[in-house]
Amino acid sequence: MTGNGHAPDDGNLSADLLYPDGVTKEGLKDLFLAAYMDASLDDDGDVMVKEQYRTYLIPASDNAWIRLYSPFKTNEAAAPEDKLAYVNKVNADLIIVRAYVTEKGGFIFEEYLPVEGGITKRALVLAVRRFHRMLEAAVRADAKNVLG
Repeated sequence: MTGNGHAPDDGNLSADLLYPDGVTKEGLKDLFLAAYMDASLDDDGDVMVKEQYRTYLIPASDNAWIRLYSPFKTNEAAAPEDKLAYVNKVNADLIIVRAYVTEKGGFIFEEYLPVEGGITKRALVLAVRRFHRMLEAAVRADAKNVLG
């Protein structure tokens, strides 16, 4: 901080921050490719990052946040009450990641990352990697084999 309470104007600082007006799907894809992650645009033009799991990054219409989500198939033999008990357990235990059962009986795991005010590109990449670790934990928590 300088004496006036403001951070010094470091030319590299602004380049490392991502603000809502700078969020583009192509830019997000390139960010993850630069982080040595498998990133692409799917047929709908959405950003997909694929490691062990597929994660989609969908910016809000005003780019104030980015939704991370991963769809999972269901075990067709799983009882609806077991599916609900599973997502309730994930929501209680993993807090950051939210889980729900879709209308078709599959699962969605999601997290919202704020961009408003700026987020470092590094923090965004690390958040997606953390999301993938949370998905691993969610899969391990599937005691009744409700995931397909």
